[in-house]
Amino acid sequence: MDTMELVVSLVIWIIILSLIKKRKKKGQNVQTLSTGTQMPRPTAQPVRNRQQGSPNAVTKPVPSGQKNAIRQEVQESTTAYLDRKAKQDEIEHRKEALEQRREEQKNYGRINYALRWYEGDPVPDSQKIIKCGYCGAENMVPVRGGRHFNCYFCREEL
Repeated sequence: MDTMELVVSLVIWIIILSLIKKRKKKGQNVQTLSTGTQMPRPTAQPVRNRQQGSPNAVTKPVPSGQKNAIRQEVQESTTAYLDRKAKQDEIEHRKEALEQRREEQKNYGRINYALRWYEGDPVPDSQKIIKCGYCGAENMVPVRGGRHFNCYFCREEL
């Protein structure tokens, strides 16, 4: 008798699960049951095609030239998008670097900055290494510069 009860309960669960799946496919919420007193929603127009926003919204026809532009934007490949984005980022980076240089020149004057020297790197004949008196960093400056340089790291005059 126990196996018979188990089989019956299993069949009932399968029926319940299949009904739940059918309701989900129809777009009905599983938790709400139709009592018959609710007004049915119109289904003549799919939800994705309904006009969103206020009911008085007026759509303006798009000129044919703009339609082609919109289609071209949609058809833009990932590579083209990434290329365009890289160019925009490069332009933005240049603007930021220029702004930073202007700010530093305003704060420190028109003194050039020394180059960073990595320990173990060879020093070219036209360059020499100068140690910063403030932070102790080693900077690479031209031998025949005759100009003053600021430290690469702390921006103090060398």
